[in-house]
Amino acid sequence: MPTLTSTQQRALNTLTRTTLTLELAEKQQNDIECDALSYALPHALQGLRRRVAALTTRAATHRHLNARAHALRLDIPTGYNYFTHSGGFTWDTLLFQDFTVNCAVVTPGQPSTPATPDPEHPRTLDDADVHNRWATLWDANALLIEHGVSLSGTDATYQSALLLNSTGRYLASVRIREGVADILTDKGSQTLVFTRYDLRAEAPVMECCADTVQRAQAGAFRPQGQPA
Repeated sequence: MPTLTSTQQRALNTLTRTTLTLELAEKQQNDIECDALSYALPHALQGLRRRVAALTTRAATHRHLNARAHALRLDIPTGYNYFTHSGGFTWDTLLFQDFTVNCAVVTPGQPSTPATPDPEHPRTLDDADVHNRWATLWDANALLIEHGVSLSGTDATYQSALLLNSTGRYLASVRIREGVADILTDKGSQTLVFTRYDLRAEAPVMECCADTVQRAQAGAFRPQGQPA
């Protein structure tokens, strides 16, 4: 997955949002023809519902086309999966050559595309741990990219990663655990990303430590001898 600038990331977030909004508008427009109200309302009111739905779909289409054009102007590499953020969720978004997208929601502890169970090779606890760290890294990137940095996994187990700036410059080494990412230093670990339980949302919420990101960007966690 290429490293995006904050402007490119925001454009992809907008493209994801407008895609989902358009899909919902089109579905609602189709549902109007066969829902319960379509049989109960007078013909004139049903016609009004159709016109309102058509206007909503037209507006959603206009916003979506603008978002596609903006992503095209920013020259975002196509053919890759990216993390995007929309509606309070993190999405695994595949960007096609025509700058349309296919989105799948990513939930903590789950891969974006669940593996088909194999009776001859059942999943082990280690497999689940890898998936949890994988989801943590992706969810963390959805937050970190807004600060101009991102994590790049160093191997297939996702136990460690490199913290990079928007140009790909190394900033720090990071340890990944489920819901947590810590910067490793000679004096111990420094929390980069953590997960807390939100009682209002009744769900876990991931947050990043902006101060730690700023210190990393200033070179506070580079090993001695590394160029600034």
